[in-house]
Amino acid sequence: MAKNYVQEFQDAVQASRLPGEARGILLGLAVWADYQTGEIAPAYTRSLTQIVAATGFGRTAVARHLNLLEETGWIIRHVPTLDQSRRGVRTWYELTIGKPDYPSP
Repeated sequence: MAKNYVQEFQDAVQASRLPGEARGILLGLAVWADYQTGEIAPAYTRSLTQIVAATGFGRTAVARHLNLLEETGWIIRHVPTLDQSRRGVRTWYELTIGKPDYPSP
Protein backbone atom coordinates (compact mmCIF):
# COMPACT_ATOMS: atom_id res chain seq x y z
CA MET A 1 0.00 0.00 0.00
CA ALA A 2 1.37 3.41 -0.97
CA LYS A 3 2.08 5.92 1.75
CA ASN A 4 0.17 9.17 1.88
CA TYR A 5 1.93 12.53 2.02
CA VAL A 6 1.79 12.89 5.80
CA GLN A 7 3.30 9.42 6.28
CA GLU A 8 6.15 10.33 3.91
CA PHE A 9 6.56 13.62 5.78
CA GLN A 10 6.69 11.84 9.14
CA ASP A 11 9.30 9.41 7.81
CA ALA A 12 11.42 12.33 6.57
CA VAL A 13 11.14 14.10 9.93
CA GLN A 14 12.19 10.97 11.81
CA ALA A 15 15.13 10.38 9.43
CA SER A 16 16.28 14.00 9.69
CA ARG A 17 18.95 15.39 11.95
CA LEU A 18 16.64 18.09 13.25
CA PRO A 19 16.73 18.89 16.98
CA GLY A 20 14.20 17.02 19.09
CA GLU A 21 12.02 20.08 19.66
CA ALA A 22 11.81 20.76 15.92
CA ARG A 23 10.83 17.14 15.24
CA GLY A 24 8.21 17.28 17.98
CA ILE A 25 6.70 20.45 16.55
CA LEU A 26 6.58 19.01 13.02
CA LEU A 27 5.07 15.72 14.15
CA GLY A 28 2.56 17.67 16.23
CA LEU A 29 1.58 19.80 13.24
CA ALA A 30 1.19 16.65 11.13
CA VAL A 31 -1.71 15.57 13.36
CA TRP A 32 -3.78 18.47 11.99
CA ALA A 33 -2.67 18.19 8.35
CA ASP A 34 -4.61 16.83 5.42
CA TYR A 35 -3.12 13.38 4.82
CA GLN A 36 -2.94 13.77 1.05
CA THR A 37 -1.61 17.33 0.76
CA GLY A 38 0.13 18.17 4.04
CA GLU A 39 -1.86 21.38 4.25
CA ILE A 40 -3.39 22.45 7.53
CA ALA A 41 -6.58 24.23 6.55
CA PRO A 42 -7.26 27.54 8.26
CA ALA A 43 -10.13 25.92 10.19
CA TYR A 44 -7.70 23.41 11.74
CA THR A 45 -4.66 25.66 12.16
CA ARG A 46 -3.57 26.09 15.74
CA SER A 47 -2.31 29.28 17.33
CA LEU A 48 1.17 29.52 18.79
CA THR A 49 -0.37 29.09 22.25
CA GLN A 50 -2.13 25.90 21.12
CA ILE A 51 1.04 24.51 19.52
CA VAL A 52 2.91 25.21 22.76
CA ALA A 53 0.21 23.39 24.74
CA ALA A 54 0.15 20.43 22.34
CA THR A 55 3.92 19.94 22.26
CA GLY A 56 4.81 20.83 25.85
CA PHE A 57 7.68 23.03 24.64
CA GLY A 58 8.20 26.63 25.73
CA ARG A 59 6.67 29.48 23.75
CA THR A 60 10.03 31.02 22.84
CA ALA A 61 11.41 27.66 21.66
CA VAL A 62 8.34 26.93 19.54
CA ALA A 63 8.40 30.39 17.93
CA ARG A 64 12.14 30.09 17.22
CA HIS A 65 11.80 26.61 15.72
CA LEU A 66 8.81 27.60 13.58
CA ASN A 67 10.91 30.40 12.09
CA LEU A 68 13.83 28.05 11.43
CA LEU A 69 11.56 25.34 10.04
CA GLU A 70 10.11 27.89 7.63
CA GLU A 71 13.58 29.10 6.60
CA THR A 72 14.77 25.54 5.92
CA GLY A 73 11.72 24.45 3.95
CA TRP A 74 9.88 22.22 6.41
CA ILE A 75 6.82 24.44 6.66
CA ILE A 76 5.23 27.15 4.56
CA ARG A 77 3.49 29.74 6.68
CA HIS A 78 0.59 31.51 4.98
CA VAL A 79 0.04 34.83 6.73
CA PRO A 80 -3.32 36.52 6.10
CA THR A 81 -3.53 40.09 4.89
CA LEU A 82 -4.65 42.75 7.35
CA ASP A 83 -8.13 42.66 5.83
CA GLN A 84 -8.27 38.86 6.16
CA SER A 85 -7.10 39.09 9.77
CA ARG A 86 -9.90 41.51 10.54
CA ARG A 87 -12.32 38.92 9.18
CA GLY A 88 -10.88 36.25 11.49
CA VAL A 89 -8.57 34.44 9.06
CA ARG A 90 -5.54 33.08 10.92
CA THR A 91 -2.07 32.11 9.81
CA TRP A 92 -2.11 28.58 8.39
CA TYR A 93 0.63 26.08 7.62
CA GLU A 94 1.62 23.69 4.89
CA LEU A 95 4.05 20.85 5.61
CA THR A 96 6.89 20.28 3.17
CA ILE A 97 9.91 18.00 3.25
CA GLY A 98 12.84 20.30 3.87
CA LYS A 99 16.54 20.08 4.53
CA PRO A 100 17.54 17.21 6.81
CA ASP A 101 19.10 19.55 9.37
CA TYR A 102 19.59 23.19 10.24
CA PRO A 103 21.89 25.25 12.44
CA SER A 104 21.21 25.07 16.15
CA PRO A 105 18.94 27.92 17.24
